[in-house]
Amino acid sequence: MGGAASVVTAATCGAVLSVYPWMMEDIRDGRRSGGDALPGKERRVRLRDVELGDADAYVRMRCDPVVMAELGGPLPREGIEDKVARDVRAAAAGTEWIKMIVPDEAAPAVVAGNVVLWSHDEGGEPVSEIGWMVLPELQGRGLGKRAVRMLLELARDDGRWGLVHAFPATTNGPSNGICRSLGFRFAGERDVTFAGRVLRSNHWVINPAVDLA
Repeated sequence: MGGAASVVTAATCGAVLSVYPWMMEDIRDGRRSGGDALPGKERRVRLRDVELGDADAYVRMRCDPVVMAELGGPLPREGIEDKVARDVRAAAAGTEWIKMIVPDEAAPAVVAGNVVLWSHDEGGEPVSEIGWMVLPELQGRGLGKRAVRMLLELARDDGRWGLVHAFPATTNGPSNGICRSLGFRFAGERDVTFAGRVLRSNHWVINPAVDLA
């Protein structure tokens, strides 16, 4: 979501898989942030599969009041390892694309957040949904937008996901801005459920094959 997080249904906003572990897009990051990114400096952002060792990153995302501000507040610490293990299995099986965002491949241990694409049933029909989270200290650098674009490009090339939906909270300006700038079509407001919480969200839809800006 570029700011906090954006997700829907009982799934979570974070992660993607190993279908294309070799498809890592090179990104140029020339934005200055806190003095650690020099103008014109080239950084190579990549997405990698979620791993069992990402439990700490999950805690920092799902249990953080800033990241979770638009998702009803932080989730309990208990059960995070089980959630990571389920995501690793889903990623390995290819049923979900669960990717961790590595902002600079020169520092592979640093994770900025995650981006996820998964499918769930709604009214008896399959719906493909994308969600993302970026840690507070790494927000404002365009990493969320770049990660979402990268995953949508993989979905476009893969061809099996069809229309992709996103449901950022109506008050989540950064995430709604990502949807708008990447070519999503606004389809109205709706209530969605995340971790037992009902959230008022904007409904965005994109066909990655033709709409990706």
